[in-house]
Amino acid sequence: MPRPQQTPQQRMMQLSKKNNLLPPPHNKSHKSSPSNNSNPPPPLPPHPTSVLCFGSTRSNALGPTPPSVKLHRSPTPAPIPTSHPSPITPTISAGKSLTVLASEDGNLYSWGSGELGRDAKNRSIGRIKGIAPRSRSGQWAKISVGEEHCMAIDGSGRLFGWGEIQGGRVGSGAMRGGKSGGSQSRVQTPREIVFDFDQPASEDGDDTPTPTPTPTPTVTDVSAGEKHTAVIAHSRVYTFGCSDAGQLGTGKLSSSAIPSLVPSLASTPILAVSCGVNHTVAVTRRGTAYSWGWGENGRLGLGADTSKRLVPTLISSLQDDLTYVSSVACGDRHTVLTTDSGDILSFGWNLYGQCGIGISTMASSSADVALDLDSGDLDDPARTQSDVLTPTLALHSRIVTQVSCGFAHTGLVTARGELFMFGMGEEGQLGSGHEANSYAPQITDVDPNNYGLRALSVACGHTHTVVVVGNESLLQNEERRRRGEERKNMGRRITRFGRRILFRRMLKKLYKPRPKPVIVQAKPKAAIVVVEEEVVDLREVEREREREERERVEKKQVLQRLEQQKKMELKQEQQRLEQQERERIDQQLKKELHQKELERIEQLRKEEERIQLEEIARERRRQQQQAEAEAESEERERKLMKIEDTQAEEVRTARTEKIRKYKEKKELKRVQDEALKARLEKSRQESLQKAKERFKKSIVKPPQPAKKKPTTQPSFSKVASMGDRLKDISDAKKEKEEKMRREEEAKRAKTQILEEKKRQQRELMVAKREDRLQAEREEKERLEQIRWEDEREEREQREMEEREAQEALAVQHAMERDEDRRRRILDEKVNEADRKARGEDEITMNVRQGNNQHQGDFASAKQWGRKLSKGGGNKGVVSHRGASR
Repeated sequence: MPRPQQTPQQRMMQLSKKNNLLPPPHNKSHKSSPSNNSNPPPPLPPHPTSVLCFGSTRSNALGPTPPSVKLHRSPTPAPIPTSHPSPITPTISAGKSLTVLASEDGNLYSWGSGELGRDAKNRSIGRIKGIAPRSRSGQWAKISVGEEHCMAIDGSGRLFGWGEIQGGRVGSGAMRGGKSGGSQSRVQTPREIVFDFDQPASEDGDDTPTPTPTPTPTVTDVSAGEKHTAVIAHSRVYTFGCSDAGQLGTGKLSSSAIPSLVPSLASTPILAVSCGVNHTVAVTRRGTAYSWGWGENGRLGLGADTSKRLVPTLISSLQDDLTYVSSVACGDRHTVLTTDSGDILSFGWNLYGQCGIGISTMASSSADVALDLDSGDLDDPARTQSDVLTPTLALHSRIVTQVSCGFAHTGLVTARGELFMFGMGEEGQLGSGHEANSYAPQITDVDPNNYGLRALSVACGHTHTVVVVGNESLLQNEERRRRGEERKNMGRRITRFGRRILFRRMLKKLYKPRPKPVIVQAKPKAAIVVVEEEVVDLREVEREREREERERVEKKQVLQRLEQQKKMELKQEQQRLEQQERERIDQQLKKELHQKELERIEQLRKEEERIQLEEIARERRRQQQQAEAEAESEERERKLMKIEDTQAEEVRTARTEKIRKYKEKKELKRVQDEALKARLEKSRQESLQKAKERFKKSIVKPPQPAKKKPTTQPSFSKVASMGDRLKDISDAKKEKEEKMRREEEAKRAKTQILEEKKRQQRELMVAKREDRLQAEREEKERLEQIRWEDEREEREQREMEEREAQEALAVQHAMERDEDRRRRILDEKVNEADRKARGEDEITMNVRQGNNQHQGDFASAKQWGRKLSKGGGNKGVVSHRGASR
């Protein structure tokens, strides 16, 4: 009965039990202790690798959970069913609330929100349909998850994308078959992205671009940001998606749905790239780093300059002989770099400690600040800094192999399998067991039950974290099994090759028909036999012939072997000479390239010095122009103040003159009034006197009685009444004139006040108009200055680009000339070696022909002599003269 076939997991468990690699059972200890009964340890994972997750459960980021569970503070097994067909590989990625991982059988699985590539009703882990790798190993090289889209690279270098197409973030303009796998705003199933790539840059550091295009894609790295994506193909950077902050690096703010080559990095071999929310960072093969996009919070690592960059800018603080950057990871607003020695450099937003520096010093270079894990007082929030503007050393006592950044937290995996987490921990995304931020790297325990688990990779999402862990013993057994399978497959291939090819060749050699040797029998002349002839033994003659034939064949084989050995020696000598010549030419070319590189570096240094001097001169001119503008402004203000003082003095003089005239007029009016009053008084007195006289004349004197002493004064009532009336008339007239005068004065005062207000309003309007005109003139001059500076900068940029293009073209021409010269030298050497070989072959053939001729004559003579000696016997041989011997 045939034995049932085992799955890889069952085979691994069987091998682990056979080698006593499984831990002892915990049943007895748990039964004896009630506390252990309540929290039994989880069973050993059936696969060599397993997935742990912790953080917020919002949007099912950690799989299906009860509504009462809001977060997991410590590592918890991911929602992967026990009947999973294949172990999980360390290739994993986490987005805002979505996680995608790859299995060993070549399938992709995901859980969380987004329903990208799987059934929307399936809230647990589900396989992404419509996609399969094309590589021989059947595994995925890289997965990257953005906010609303996913990207993946298979083992053969094909690029796939699916998700939201807004802004062109999934490259919908270059998809094979269009975006037919989804709705108008989303590509539901993965689609291959096909576009033409340029030839890769040389690996030895040659920056000369090769313009020949190739349609075969070889994508080595991909990173998905919030609304844009970056891809590395043939050591070049291609970007597509939204470019509202210049994160595409093309110098424009327009979006693109087709992958576009970053122009300024076209001649620079790129090793790794990573995308944040609206910034991008790339690492070159020379160990330097370029950044572009939004620069707020220092996420570009360019120091105090946090402006927006539309083209890649070199991070100058990393230009150190001892610093070689090998990888990069970008969070929302911070960036983490990994060096070849395993150190960590971080910069950007550090409000929650996601940069991991643990101190408040604003570093100016990558070697200013270092974190010692053995020191204390590093988790003090008062010592943190909200922004880290330049790359700062965050961890140097471990060798870091992998880094992942989330919204405000960071995860590291070391070569020992340790997991370090730091940053925001308010939702348990650090896995430390509590909801607190960490401002320095802290170890997160991924093996609380001592099962020998080690962290293989980590992926940080928005507020959750996913870790792939592996059992050390199971991994070793799996590695041994894989090597055994590889050896068996190699043995099968060799056996198949031997059976198909070698066995046929051996049979063909063995049963190859040999040509029959041609025996030439010499016919001697007839001899006169005097005595009785002896009978010749024909078998002996045949054996002699066969022996001679064997000797001839052996000599021929020896000569052939000597000839072959000589040809082999000549060929080896020729190859040695060609190798020496090739090495000499390569060394000479390397020296020339090194000299050209040194010259180019010197030119770049001189160009930088010239640019610095131009910047200094430009700054001085700007300061001088600013000082002149300030002096001119002061002079203009002084003139305006002088004009205003003159106008005020004129106004005061006019007002004084007006007041003087008004006083003179008033005095004249008073004098006239007094004169009028005197005349009226005089006329009244005269009228009174005339009235008295007329009254006296009109009175008839009566007879005078006896004089008596008057008792009362004589009554002049009529006269008095007339005087009073005249006085009243005069007073009324005076009052009327006084009233008229006061009304006239009030009108004059009111008119004067109105005129004064109008004059003040006119002066204010004139002053405002002058100020407005002055401000417009200054604004116009400032805009003209800015436009002139922009034109000058554009002109300088164009000149610099033209110079760089000319230098690149000159270097390319020089390389082509060197290559042609080296090819001509090699051709001449090969032709010379061929001529020598042909001459030596001709000499060898002549020598061999002469030897064969001499050997044939000698063999025929010897054979004839032997026959004659044997034919005589004891009786002797009669010569042609008849004499016997």
